[in-house]
Amino acid sequence: MIGHEVDPTDASAIVSPASSVRLPLALVRRNRQNLRMPSTLRIPPRYLPGLRAIAELSDEAIKDLQTALVDVPHSLTTERLAEHVAKAVPHISDRALETTEALLSLIALLPEDGGGASDLAKDVAHSEDLELADGERNPFAERLLRLLNLECLSLAARAYDIVTEYERVFHDARILTDMRPVFGPDTSQGPKAALLISTLKIDFHPPDGSLDSHFFALDYADLLRLRDAVERALSKHKSLRAMIKQTGIPYYEETQIVRAGSV
Repeated sequence: MIGHEVDPTDASAIVSPASSVRLPLALVRRNRQNLRMPSTLRIPPRYLPGLRAIAELSDEAIKDLQTALVDVPHSLTTERLAEHVAKAVPHISDRALETTEALLSLIALLPEDGGGASDLAKDVAHSEDLELADGERNPFAERLLRLLNLECLSLAARAYDIVTEYERVFHDARILTDMRPVFGPDTSQGPKAALLISTLKIDFHPPDGSLDSHFFALDYADLLRLRDAVERALSKHKSLRAMIKQTGIPYYEETQIVRAGSV
């Protein structure tokens, strides 16, 4: 996340110079309406290539980039957005992903009403981390502001904000199956019986943005109940997707959600 006094090794946190309190990515999003932008931003190294690419584009290429972002399919993955940008603007095809990540990171700093975009664009343009000539900073701020004001990007950032507005965000799952022997009094005679136990491991992101895991023991009946619950949820999603598409409202696929740390 772009911010002030940022630890260059941690692109997901903002550090307040007054309190030295690091704000994880999720907390920055939830508190961004109260976040005051400093006069000089510190830009993490991972976002510099994308911002430099924007600065180096010609005016015509910037127009192509704006058009590409306006026409981009509704997607919540930076990879899909970057693929679309790379095809539309060949000049930054090798830095399309970095450019998309930088823009989404900046938009995530803005309040929901989009206010402050002009000041943010100026702060980025005048950051000491962005090596621009003095005469290039104001024109860069103007083109950056045009990109920050694009509705498609603000909607994507807002959609991701909504979809991750939970105490814990699912990351991954795995089921381990163990065969456990049952021995009689004389263990030298080998096991007399065996049983199967499964362990469900769920990886998730707590509010601080780290990665944690919980484990649950399951027997065969539990697995069947879990399967039925998942199948019912998938069926409901299929029905609701069809209803949404009938309304003509753009729909963000759940499989296109940006994972933590991508923005």
